[in-house]
Amino acid sequence: MKRFKIVSVIAIMLLLASSVNLLAQKQFGDLAEGPYDKLVIRNAMVIPGHGGPPVGPYDIVIEGNMITEMIPFDPVTAERRGNSNRPTGDRVIEADGKYVMPGMIDLHMHLRQDPMEIEYVYYTKLAHGVTTMVPAPDRGLENAMDEAEKSSENEILAPKMFPIWGWGTNTGFDREFIEDPENASRVAEEMFRKGAHVVSVGSLGWNQDLLGAATKAVTDAGGITTYHIPPNTTSVTQAVDAARLGVTMIEHHYAYAESSLDRSVQDYPRDYNYNDENARFRHAGKVWTEANRERLLGEVADSLFAYGDELAVAIFGIINRIMMFANFPVLGITQGFLPIAGYNFGAQQWQRVKETIRISILSGTAIAVVILTCILFFAEPIVSLFTNDPDLLGPTPRALKLAFLAVPLITAQLIGSAYFQAVGKALPALFLTMTKQGFFLIPLVLILPLRFGLDGIWYAFPLSDILAAFVTMGYLLREVRRKLNPAIEHELAPEVIQK
Repeated sequence: MKRFKIVSVIAIMLLLASSVNLLAQKQFGDLAEGPYDKLVIRNAMVIPGHGGPPVGPYDIVIEGNMITEMIPFDPVTAERRGNSNRPTGDRVIEADGKYVMPGMIDLHMHLRQDPMEIEYVYYTKLAHGVTTMVPAPDRGLENAMDEAEKSSENEILAPKMFPIWGWGTNTGFDREFIEDPENASRVAEEMFRKGAHVVSVGSLGWNQDLLGAATKAVTDAGGITTYHIPPNTTSVTQAVDAARLGVTMIEHHYAYAESSLDRSVQDYPRDYNYNDENARFRHAGKVWTEANRERLLGEVADSLFAYGDELAVAIFGIINRIMMFANFPVLGITQGFLPIAGYNFGAQQWQRVKETIRISILSGTAIAVVILTCILFFAEPIVSLFTNDPDLLGPTPRALKLAFLAVPLITAQLIGSAYFQAVGKALPALFLTMTKQGFFLIPLVLILPLRFGLDGIWYAFPLSDILAAFVTMGYLLREVRRKLNPAIEHELAPEVIQK
């Protein structure tokens, strides 16, 4: 989910809601001045986004839509810093006695029909610090998207909006096509091509395969899913199921209590009618009295937490620890290779240098193959040595296997860069040392999840190993072919070798 960091000043919230074009300026006067290349807010107290107490005052420099600098001006810091020039910009707001806070995101709200004026909703949200909101399209999706575009173009004073799309809306596909899990990617791509970003999957709870495919397709497309879990599908999919299948957010409080019931559905009375709104809300509250409190606050709460982003972080932590232990033998060979290669190179023992490279790569690769074999066949028991959490024991072994697929190539990459370090060639050694993480792994970790979701992170590890090994071996083989082989054959002088 793409996150937007926008500053909001409580006392002057309407001013900072967005940059406003000339039309908006005519309508709203000084409430819509701007846009500014550089805006400065001076002497503001800052309310941090993590729940801490206010701190300050600060001079806040905003360039475009990003805070680029926060300069403290509390008495102690100001005295230590001494006299200094205050920042200036296209507009300076003196915020003495005012507070600044991060813009809040309202992840579910409604733009109701008349007679409520829609501006009332926008201004109320802005005045309370909401700078982004996800509206249900009560006035129709076309109207909601039109309002979102007006906000984006700064034609109205309103938070940034991402209207909720229903699964398959405006795609032109028939119901049979939309409800086939195999077509989820095509459905999502067509929706996002037409402007979707937040997709409701509330109508898919009757089929977990379809729900899982839809949430993955939306996530892969760069969007998020929202789920209003109706009572008629909680027997098939409740809150923990939805979280496990990848749903981003569950609306209201539905299906949380149901996840902890001792039976599969709530104990409805015989005269219950879901279309009777009074009865619906009465029993939506009553289900909490039927919940198994211990299971709700333990197993259910822990599962909901684990199936969020924290699960991926925990999986990576386990993989990282296993990879560290698995690499120790190869790193040991590399450390042993350095002095041997360096000593023999200095002694002009070119054949020994070449043989040291060969033996080191072969022995390290052999060890790495054994490690990979153990990972492929014993991933589950290996992971169980690091955690007994059932939520981690499920997905981690598969991720571990993916991350280790190209481990046998690590030796070539390490020995190749170590060779140039041993013979005193600093620049090639530095370059090759940085290839895996600096040039390949980090970019791939950022790019691949856009297409493959969480799996893209695990794919990045073997791909970066392959690419780094390919580059390193290219350098090393050229060095052997152009320098070591001629030296072995013709016993060239050292100065020729080092040209």
